[in-house]
Amino acid sequence: FYPSSFTAAALLDAAMSSGDLSSQEGWYENVLTSASQRRVDLLNVLMDVAAQQRDFVLAGLWYEKAKARGVFPSVSAFNTLIAACAKSGEFETAKAWYGRAVGAGFDPNLATFTMLIDVALEQRRPSIAGYWFNQSIAEGVLLPVVTFNRLLEKSARLGDFSTAGGLYKRGVDAGVTPNNETFRTMIIAREARGDSGTCETTRCNAAVDTRLEMKKKDR
Repeated sequence: FYPSSFTAAALLDAAMSSGDLSSQEGWYENVLTSASQRRVDLLNVLMDVAAQQRDFVLAGLWYEKAKARGVFPSVSAFNTLIAACAKSGEFETAKAWYGRAVGAGFDPNLATFTMLIDVALEQRRPSIAGYWFNQSIAEGVLLPVVTFNRLLEKSARLGDFSTAGGLYKRGVDAGVTPNNETFRTMIIAREARGDSGTCETTRCNAAVDTRLEMKKKDR
């Protein structure tokens, strides 16, 4: 007999809340001795509960033991853990789980990067949002212009104009098509910076230059 995912989650959550390590280990062994697909389903439950409890150390121990037996959680379970780490402000832990997901053969998707960027921006950490944006480009995941604009706007609002300019250039080079909102954000960022230099000295001006070129082509 193997419990349903709902039952397993409730029992495991109770064991973790009470600090009952023996029960935790018991449920873990239950997972590893289940049928193949069942093991994945229950491991996903364990990862989800660990994420809710913010017990990333225990999640790591469970993951490594399962990995040794050739059992891996789903990409959604990885995303749940990465999101929990990010929302807890544990940037390095989020990176570690991201690395585990990639190492397990899962390709990070649009949802992964959009979530990580949004969380970093909510925490007013544009440099971290920029890190995940650069990772998305490296993985060939093209973010929608709405997310791109939000990243630029938040960076500029927080006074990180050089980051906004650099991200603009990398995004456009990677294939993101800027729109009027993109240009508006970058023009405001340039004006707020009080820098009227050329695009060689201020990357924010590149947005203005691009806008002028597009207008010329439309004539």
